[in-house]
Amino acid sequence: MTPLRQRMLEDLQIRRYSPTTIRIYLRAIAEFAQHFGKAPDRLGVEHIRQYQLFLIKEKKVSRSTFIQMVCALRFFYSHTLNRKISLERIPFPRRERKLPLILSREEVKALLEAPSDLRHRRKAKILMRRERRTLISLPAVGGNGSSDPSSPAAASTACCLCPDGGVPDDNAP
Repeated sequence: MTPLRQRMLEDLQIRRYSPTTIRIYLRAIAEFAQHFGKAPDRLGVEHIRQYQLFLIKEKKVSRSTFIQMVCALRFFYSHTLNRKISLERIPFPRRERKLPLILSREEVKALLEAPSDLRHRRKAKILMRRERRTLISLPAVGGNGSSDPSSPAAASTACCLCPDGGVPDDNAP
């Protein structure tokens, strides 16, 4: 084991990192050094950037693997080497934002009609009614910000939640 690797191992242990994290971080820095054929303390910010591009474009690693690599590099440069590299120079990937699933009218109808027991079916309809009221009370998406239940955006949202495709009736049982 090289003195630099031993130093990183000790730094990780001092900070009470888990054995799994220690193994992953040490492997990540070893792979980084092997990629360039140099000791990691001789590699700089531009090498980090090139390696990140390699991971994304050529190796096509998962988002979680990429984040582990970023964390390992940040730890290595800031704690083990004690270099004053701006952490923004070793960026994390942008957080993925997923849109919520919106059911079609047919899917909502099938969902409401799925329970064979009438009590369960009634409970499902009550839950859907509560959800409709919550959605209608929110500001209209893409509209002028009004929360009017008769607005086109609220009506289209409500149609997605009503099995009959109509606008929900707040007075309905």
